[in-house]
Amino acid sequence: MLRQADPHSLPIPLAYQLRTDALKPDRRIEDIRTEEEWKGAVRSVVEKRRDLIHSRGEFTLPKVGDDLCKGRVLVYAPGENVADGASEYASSGFVDLNDAPLWDTWVAHSDRGLVTWVPQQLVVLAQRGIDVNAVDCIKWFD
Repeated sequence: MLRQADPHSLPIPLAYQLRTDALKPDRRIEDIRTEEEWKGAVRSVVEKRRDLIHSRGEFTLPKVGDDLCKGRVLVYAPGENVADGASEYASSGFVDLNDAPLWDTWVAHSDRGLVTWVPQQLVVLAQRGIDVNAVDCIKWFD
């Protein structure tokens, strides 16, 4: 069946959302291997976000509703993924084939891995990816 079916033809709703081209990491995620490379990739996304905000003249944060202030912190350990696509499919694309979360959500890199902010509206999708992840490389920071 796998030879006849193309799992990449299945629609994944978030596959192209919250992956803003202007914030795209300098390297393809599947080509990032070392901790230093991950730190650099995360730094590039954060710096691009900062520059984009400054270029728009948005130096102060707009007032946001309570629903946008809620969410959870997720940590992704890139060296532990299995790239099987299960989490990508279950999370509707919140994480990709390599279990990496949407780069628009990246905020930092620490010794625990890639730190992301998950808006409340996407917590359920992220949890679905966590639930099927075979190697526990994506988890909530509690």
